[in-house]
Amino acid sequence: MDREALQHYLADGSRRGPAAGGALSGSAGGAPCGDLVRLSLSVRDGRIESVTQEAEGCAASRAAAAAAAALAEGTRVLDAARIGAAEIDA
Repeated sequence: MDREALQHYLADGSRRGPAAGGALSGSAGGAPCGDLVRLSLSVRDGRIESVTQEAEGCAASRAAAAAAAALAEGTRVLDAARIGAAEIDA
């Protein structure tokens, strides 16, 4: 992720916050560096209607969480499951 994208996603608070009622959540992290990311998805008819994210840790982890949330929102669940590091970096 280039510097401009990193700063954009760090400042993007549009999907930051706790899980909505009925959302499905998953989390990753907790490594020695202390990064922790949680994404929560609200799904309807196989599509992700909305995504919220909560992230703690370094700037790269927080920006990656915001980018992943933006990429997943509005997609089909299976397409969102295919989002990986390369897609987030792009």
